[in-house]
Amino acid sequence: KLATLYAPDASVVMAGFPEERGRDAIQKSDQDMLDKNSNLATAPVRTWSKGNMLVVEFVTTGTDKATGKPWGVDALDILTFDDDGLVTKDHTYVDIVTILKQTGAYKGKTPGRPIYGLPKTALEMHVSRGDAAEDANVANVKALNAAWSKLDDKTALAFYSDDVVTNDLADDQARDKKWMREDLVAAKKALKDPAWKDWTLFGVEDFTIDEGEFSFTQTGDFVHGKVRIPNKKKTVTGHSVEIDQWKDGKVVKSWTWSNLLEFAVQLGIGPGAPKPPEKAPQAKKDVPPKK
Repeated sequence: KLATLYAPDASVVMAGFPEERGRDAIQKSDQDMLDKNSNLATAPVRTWSKGNMLVVEFVTTGTDKATGKPWGVDALDILTFDDDGLVTKDHTYVDIVTILKQTGAYKGKTPGRPIYGLPKTALEMHVSRGDAAEDANVANVKALNAAWSKLDDKTALAFYSDDVVTNDLADDQARDKKWMREDLVAAKKALKDPAWKDWTLFGVEDFTIDEGEFSFTQTGDFVHGKVRIPNKKKTVTGHSVEIDQWKDGKVVKSWTWSNLLEFAVQLGIGPGAPKPPEKAPQAKKDVPPKK
């Protein structure tokens, strides 16, 4: 039933995983999810729509059959529909590391986000007005991205209100502007050549939705709070979505969805780190008899 909601040649991409193309591949992926979990449930929290695109923030919960432990995460879908109402493109963002921490499959050095429950409030819906205010917010996002790419902390932080609340859904808690400033300082010490490429960027009421691909090269140890990533001297490519709420030209609230497993695989750390090869048992040497 889930697969029939998609066009025959639909594309589904979950950040950090290969593309699924066509209904058969989509159905196989959904079945795999059902096979590995019990008590699965999903409910939308908020939506943002413009034209044939719908962005859905949702909570999904379940119990991991391997560990017997429950999990619950806040995730995001960016959906594109055809004129028949079928999904042609589905980009999904969910932090797998959070689920691994919640189920105990991965401990890690930082705590996982608390288990989310299904929303108990009514669905919050936002529809694009297509007005000048939305266009102005989009222009601000482009300027903000340019500042981040230059690691220009003064220009970038000026786009945020002093009491801004940021939520990286791969982090264990909400953060403030002071944390953002410290994070950028740490990035300037550890990274070079940061870049951002927009995939999807549009305004809806006083929100902006910005999906894209970023990359950077690690040149030093990244240290911020409990997060400590030794210098792997590698170039990393990742994908994320940031939804910002604007007021008077400044971001007052911000949410980011990504999958930290992308980093783990590329940097060789955390749950995505390759397992060291097993040591072959050494043959016992012949011991000459004592005289």
